Amino acid sequence: MTKEIKVKALKEGSVLDHIPPKKSMEVLKILNLLKVAKENTIIPAINLPSKKLGKKDIIKIENVFLTAKDLEVLWFIAPGASVSIIKNGEVVKKIPIRCPEKIVSILECPNEDCITNHGPQETKFTMYKDKNCLCEFCERIFPLEELKIKYNSQ
Repeated sequence: MTKEIKVKALKEGSVLDHIPPKKSMEVLKILNLLKVAKENTIIPAINLPSKKLGKKDIIKIENVFLTAKDLEVLWFIAPGASVSIIKNGEVVKKIPIRCPEKIVSILECPNEDCITNHGPQETKFTMYKDKNCLCEFCERIFPLEELKIKYNSQ
């Protein structure tokens, strides 16, 4: 006998689906979504079965709609994720997460001598198809794995 866990459907809000397994807490932290939990329900589901991924995480967030910048940040944690926008209990839009071409104020430059690490200057990176990023200030290219997210939303 298979047991199912049922979770109340959202009337308004966002559903983040196809998050890699055990990454939902990182998404909640980086997107600062726990702050909105004071007024809204947030339901993280961790390590669920998935035909596409084998296992996945899902996050349901009541009355919260992610910004375009939030979606860019989400790509760095969960590149294959999607976000469903729920209004009046219905999915009105499904947004696949895409790799941004330009990345502004999301990543920290690993070059200690870069001007963005010594003042209020926003970081700006260009993303290449080979998953390398060019810092537009120090003009150095870094593999994606070397970059750290420095974003705080909401």
